[in-house]
Amino acid sequence: MSWPHKEDGTIDWDIVFDDPNIGLESLVGRAHSPGALSQCAHVIVHSLFIRKEDAVYRQAFNHMIDELIQSGEKTQDGPRMHDLVLKLVHEIKANRVKHAQRYLEESAAKAAAATADGEGAQSRRAEHDPTDALRILKS
Repeated sequence: MSWPHKEDGTIDWDIVFDDPNIGLESLVGRAHSPGALSQCAHVIVHSLFIRKEDAVYRQAFNHMIDELIQSGEKTQDGPRMHDLVLKLVHEIKANRVKHAQRYLEESAAKAAAATADGEGAQSRRAEHDPTDALRILKS
């Protein structure tokens, strides 16, 4: 899959998440059963966290999705279950937007300093934990 990009070269997360026809949030909105909502959320996680080193994030998000769906089924509170999964998707988007902004800032700083020592990718990953969204949901 090819993601839409902005002029600055970063992925256009607004289109990816918010587009009414193809956006990930609209997919969540069209899921009308717990099973469909679960499948949709899992596909989103697997689409966004595809790298080998993302396995820990995939596992954490998938576990949270399973807990949200199971809890919603037990309480028969479909709207709340749906809202929580949508909140998780919003938090993932916020994380991606922040990550893209940080990438641009670091790239500009590196270009200005004319240094490319390879630390940027590691520090960006270590400082920007996508599972922060899970902590927000638990509070």
